[in-house]
Amino acid sequence: MKDAIHLCAALGIVGYDHIEVYDTPQPLFGYHGDERPEKAHVIVRRQYVSGASNDLGFFKGEDGIYRAIISDYDSVKHDTSWMNRLKQGYAESRTIATARAKGYVFQGRTVTQTANGPQVQLQFAVR
Repeated sequence: MKDAIHLCAALGIVGYDHIEVYDTPQPLFGYHGDERPEKAHVIVRRQYVSGASNDLGFFKGEDGIYRAIISDYDSVKHDTSWMNRLKQGYAESRTIATARAKGYVFQGRTVTQTANGPQVQLQFAVR
């Protein structure tokens, strides 16, 4: 994930509406309000995660890729399945933006349950 706009859209898809974005990484805080050693460029503050959570963060590396910073405690809720949904949301956001730039109009999305899990289909129309 290299684009903060699509990362924020993906976070919205998985249920986080209060997202902070910074050019310079900012400190993350623990569930007691204590400053943690990690810093991040994209942050969901703990009060928007749950009452006993730490901040969720995404640090942009020198390669331009955002990497998740998730505490051990929060990794129970924000596990591989959650990260896969986040990546799916990121891909959806990018696909919609690319299609719009090419003149298509986003019409909606459908989710079908398959043996391999949910399958998402995006619908577009020509302007």
